[in-house]
Amino acid sequence: MKRTLLSAIVPAIIALAPGTAWSVRGVDLETFDQARAGIIQPGDELKLEHFRIAAMNDGAAVIKPVEQPDDLAYGLALGGVERAGPASVDIQFDKPLRSVAFTVVLPPGAPALASTATLYIDERERQSLALQHGTTINRLRLIMSLPEEQVFNRLSLQLQRGAYIDGVEMHSPPITDGTLIDFDELPTGTLQGLIDQGHYIILANSSGLEITASSDGETSGQVLGSTEAAGNDALLMYRTVRNSLDLTVVPDPSGEPATIEFLEAPDFTTLHSIRIDPASGPQRLSFTAPRGSSLQGMRWTGGKLRIDEVMLRSR
Repeated sequence: MKRTLLSAIVPAIIALAPGTAWSVRGVDLETFDQARAGIIQPGDELKLEHFRIAAMNDGAAVIKPVEQPDDLAYGLALGGVERAGPASVDIQFDKPLRSVAFTVVLPPGAPALASTATLYIDERERQSLALQHGTTINRLRLIMSLPEEQVFNRLSLQLQRGAYIDGVEMHSPPITDGTLIDFDELPTGTLQGLIDQGHYIILANSSGLEITASSDGETSGQVLGSTEAAGNDALLMYRTVRNSLDLTVVPDPSGEPATIEFLEAPDFTTLHSIRIDPASGPQRLSFTAPRGSSLQGMRWTGGKLRIDEVMLRSR
């Protein structure tokens, strides 16, 4: 960006800047009703809006109609294949959660300890719950969380024959001191010029920049991307000031190297930059400003990326 253009925009941002941070508290729901009914073979993966499902070991999983619908389970559900052995299902959430609730349905007279649900932080097991029913009540609504407000990103299910789950409700941890840009509030399509969203501004300095639906397992909802393999230039400027900024980037292997610059307040000069190789794969970038400095934005230049979950916060 030309320095004259940036210096003209900065005073306008400062003049309009409100004095409060934006708080986000998310609750997401997955009922499986938008998924396509069918079998998930071992080693395969199914991407839904808020998480990915994988069938593990030798047992396949299946998206199938609920046999006896009621207010706890209806439409389509996730379970094991009929007339097969137990199913081992792994659910990898798109973002860390503080709790998850779901309906589990077991066959009448299910033996004790036949099914389990386990929460993980990365690959570390943190909590395991045995699913046991009586001879008549075979539907339960379960809520799982970890002590001391820990967050988790994975749920592993060992479902006995005939068991299934539905209505997965995901609660994200509250964000009380930060401003999140996830691009879901923007209309899809091409970005041009200056886009003022109140708590932040996007400045599109190159052609081909767009808001598009996520198409990978590392991002969700909508993302900031581009149709161009090189020459991209986009600036994100917050109206709040903090000392740390995080974002998810997914480089296009066919593109050129890209650069993410972390911009200092109040004049949006580059305080730190990270070069992203097109073959480096998805990654979460993070930078905390040194003592005495603060951050107010970021700039993307160069190769093709998909960007999501840009968070400005205090650390």
